[in-house]
Amino acid sequence: MTIRTEILDEYGDLKTLFHYDFATGVTTIETLQRVDPVLDGNKTLANDSDYSRKGIKNEMWHYACIPNVVQEQWLRTYGPEHWPMKAGNEELLMRLLNSPEWKYLKTTSGFHI
Repeated sequence: MTIRTEILDEYGDLKTLFHYDFATGVTTIETLQRVDPVLDGNKTLANDSDYSRKGIKNEMWHYACIPNVVQEQWLRTYGPEHWPMKAGNEELLMRLLNSPEWKYLKTTSGFHI
């Protein structure tokens, strides 16, 4: 027998599922988020060169929008000390965002080191 509990975040876009399997005694935590709206928005902004140009001119370049589930994945992958979202780890964050694997998180077609 398995018990499943769902918890929604404050905005309802992030769902955390807790699964407990009585037969094995294993607890699994699963996080789900519908990322299509974020990725579609990123693509729209990345294709708008005027949006990037204005941001750079105003010294507020909107470079990326990273869904919470991706941030959680990076936290599990890199650990709290090397988490790309942590201050001091900007080089890793830029390397990830500029990689082909994660380019869809960018809101610009530009490149920042």
